[in-house]
Amino acid sequence: MIQFPYLAIFFILFLLSFPSTISAGKIKLRNNINAFNFQNSYYAFLMIYIIIFFIGGRWYVGSDCINYENAFLNAPKIFGLTTKELELFFKKCGMEKGFCVFMILFKSFFNNYWVFSFFNSAFDYIIFYLCLRDYLPKYKGIAILIFYVFIADSHLGINMVRNLKSVMIFLYSIRYIVNKKFYKYVLLNLFGCLFHLSSLFYLPLYFLLNKKIRKYIFVIIYGIGLLFFFLKIKWVGVVLTPFANTNFGRISHLVLAYTDKVNPLSVSGRITIGFLERFFSFILLLKYKKIIEEKFKFGVVFVNMAFIYFIIFFFFNEIYIFVQRLPPLFLISYCFIFPMIYSLLTKEQKCYFYIIIFLYGFLRVYKGNSNAHYIYNNIFNPFKPDSFYRIKEIISTESKVI
Repeated sequence: MIQFPYLAIFFILFLLSFPSTISAGKIKLRNNINAFNFQNSYYAFLMIYIIIFFIGGRWYVGSDCINYENAFLNAPKIFGLTTKELELFFKKCGMEKGFCVFMILFKSFFNNYWVFSFFNSAFDYIIFYLCLRDYLPKYKGIAILIFYVFIADSHLGINMVRNLKSVMIFLYSIRYIVNKKFYKYVLLNLFGCLFHLSSLFYLPLYFLLNKKIRKYIFVIIYGIGLLFFFLKIKWVGVVLTPFANTNFGRISHLVLAYTDKVNPLSVSGRITIGFLERFFSFILLLKYKKIIEEKFKFGVVFVNMAFIYFIIFFFFNEIYIFVQRLPPLFLISYCFIFPMIYSLLTKEQKCYFYIIIFLYGFLRVYKGNSNAHYIYNNIFNPFKPDSFYRIKEIISTESKVI
């Protein structure tokens, strides 16, 4: 069964999330705060380490790995590199220049793509852990479990390598929104643009994410989004198509490529399991919105991020690539919102919450790893069967980079 390794890691992380969650629930009953922090951090770091080993150590998993491997193999080394060679590589690679430079620098010292892939993933997950430590007082075990289900073991974590880098840079920059350090926030996300242009979406959000928005405004916007979704109202292509003919380099190329990929299934207005999950998550967010914003320092930011995540599916649903690429930019909010909500529940409600997380997490991991692209093997495994080389050929013929 293709899904077995992914489900096994899910079960392990689910079990490891219990000790830190139980200890976090007893924090008010204990005087030794340092012991609590050590125990909570120990299990949380162990969970992150497992994800780094499993996802970071993946070997020919996903549809884009061949593209990134080829880009790395074609990358020159910095020693003796000429300007002409660098420009030629930028042109042939077709990726953001910051990521290209990152590959060049790494290859100059470690000429192995899989070491690069492992280090790249480890860097992202360590940033997430550091943000978790700063933004979330407790229940980090639940946060990391959700991170595995929705981020690490997903299209974002496995295929969207550059996007994830920009998401993690943005996540780190959230502290500058709350602390009102505009220039640091902008500079950090401009740096994120060097890895993926999606970081441009984050720049104007400095003025929005830390604003308390009334609940009825959320409901009105969500209701309008439902109308767009079920009535199949198309507007994105009409607005963006003129930009495809402008001279904005990669931005124009991306607009043309994205607006050209209209998928009939994405405008069907169907009620799916994902739709129901987001709908009930939105209801839950509305119920605890005020308490989260008052109790948690970063609560307002993550509430607004989660709301943006919900409505993107409605307003950008006409273009499949937008639904695939834009929501993950804000999905990281789940890793903070749900632990915050969990901390506000009664003991009985927490049991039901855990059951729901387990059932939905199991379903998502099972469904998300069901095709040949996700047959798993690890770079640390010295015994790799011939079937993996056939899978490599399949991936190589189907892969495309945008």
